[in-house]
Amino acid sequence: MAKLGALVLADGTRDGQRIISEAWVGESTRAHARVRGTTRYGYQWWRERQPVRLHNEEAYFAAGFGGQMIFVLPGLDAVVVIANEMSDENAGAASVQALMQDHILPAMVGTTASDAVLWVWYGLTAVSLLAIVVLSTRDGAPSAGRLVPWVLVVCSLGLVGLLLYLSWRRWGRPRSLCASAYAATGSAVGLVILTLVHRALVDVNPTLSLPPAVVVLPLLPVALLAGWLLFRAPQIGARFSVRYVRALKQTLFAEILSTAVVAAGMVLPVLLLMLRWFPREVDLASPLFWPTVSAATIADTALAWSLEAWMLSRGYDMWPWPAELAPGATDSGPSLPSLRRDWWILLTTSAVYAFGMVQVFSGPG
Repeated sequence: MAKLGALVLADGTRDGQRIISEAWVGESTRAHARVRGTTRYGYQWWRERQPVRLHNEEAYFAAGFGGQMIFVLPGLDAVVVIANEMSDENAGAASVQALMQDHILPAMVGTTASDAVLWVWYGLTAVSLLAIVVLSTRDGAPSAGRLVPWVLVVCSLGLVGLLLYLSWRRWGRPRSLCASAYAATGSAVGLVILTLVHRALVDVNPTLSLPPAVVVLPLLPVALLAGWLLFRAPQIGARFSVRYVRALKQTLFAEILSTAVVAAGMVLPVLLLMLRWFPREVDLASPLFWPTVSAATIADTALAWSLEAWMLSRGYDMWPWPAELAPGATDSGPSLPSLRRDWWILLTTSAVYAFGMVQVFSGPG
């Protein structure tokens, strides 16, 4: 097996002697069919990017029954051969992939300059969390209702979350931006919960392997229902003394818009980053998981805030804060977006989301 891998690595030569055609080696290891994500198939050879922290190592491999594999890594000028005797073919392949990605490749690649970015992010997040706790205790024992949300925001946004907290603590603003960060953080928490559920399912059935899209997509209806039933409708109803059922009808399209922004602002970068860093399945224990969630939450916050600020500038009561309503907005009743006037927002965000899904399922060429 090792000799075969070395032969392919050397483009068909052995000790300077041509054994098989270089053209055939290139043709057989080239991707001819797309399987899923970043996985491609040639002629008896699979091609797949192997993630090593922030680095991806291009590889092709031959897979046999029970997880016997020959990995060829041109970038490292190396061949890795693993013999296995697992009767379950899927479980054997999964165990070998985990061994490669968690132990063998990190040891071969070593520490790279890009790894510093990862650990700087973790360091800044830890300092931000400590700052939140210290600042909160200056005014006495903080309530859980005030401290816990900000801790979650900082866990999701890192240093950006601390800057938002300092702005809110010093000036009490921008409340709309903080609300957008809250909403994005709620989506991030939902993503973590879905990932934990996926992990539990995999523990029950080790052969189960769900692509990132399947893990993340349930976030959309969950975010829509939670935001609509528990936050937007009750707050609009209380703000304008509207019955809950009527508030549900009035706020449905506003919540659909917000969910569409979540789809374009968070789900898209989550899927694309997970496709790059988790080509086979999402790994909650990976050091890349939280930076993935953080990048997606920051993108989600930015887009959600842009939408909320634009809606407020038009006099829409997206959230019941009179101090931030635009001139001309009144307390007589909520002014909410409608499908007739604002269909293009839904169309634009849906198009962005659809484009991302196409990229996810087709994968890079």
